[in-house]
Amino acid sequence: MKLYNIYQNIILEEIFNKVQLVEAVPTEFIDKLLAGEPRGKYYHVSFDYTDKKGNTSNRFVKIHQRNISTIGNNLIDAYQLSRNGVSSGLNPRTGKVEKFEGWKKFNLAKMTNLKVTKVPFYQPTIGFNKTGNNSPTVASTLTIAPFDYQYASSTLKKREKISQPTQEPSPQPTATKQPVRPMRRVEPKPVEPTIEPEEEENNLELNK
Repeated sequence: MKLYNIYQNIILEEIFNKVQLVEAVPTEFIDKLLAGEPRGKYYHVSFDYTDKKGNTSNRFVKIHQRNISTIGNNLIDAYQLSRNGVSSGLNPRTGKVEKFEGWKKFNLAKMTNLKVTKVPFYQPTIGFNKTGNNSPTVASTLTIAPFDYQYASSTLKKREKISQPTQEPSPQPTATKQPVRPMRRVEPKPVEPTIEPEEEENNLELNK
């Protein structure tokens, strides 16, 4: 079973690296991304999206959920980071500068050229509702990324190894410092002059 999972992850990784989905994105593909496959991580994705007016633009997002709309369309709840490579720009309809970054819903049937990047993310974006999307246009939430942890499973294992208590070396006995006593001044003893043998003989002759 483990060998099968290894092969499955290798195949999925090859698909994520090479595949370019030109047609509508299948729900199975989105569900695998939301499950953190491959390698237990979540990855940023890019795709081309056609809006209601028929204009197509490239989107760079982090997918968090898959929903079913009230009219039966498969949607993804994603945090968009940029549109056509920029996070803000001029809206041709309003003539005003618009922020492209934020929470968006995308219809899978209008998404093409989906590519999974090699840029991972581990934490949900602020505003993520892990109990499901409660928008009036959403009938139900089918798949939610299990963001019950702060980091991916592979990262958690590394953090657990680091956080495991290690045997601390026993403290070495510290030598207590003895108080330094002042040195006593020793007076030098007077040295008596020694008499050389020749001088001693001379003295004896003088004494005679």
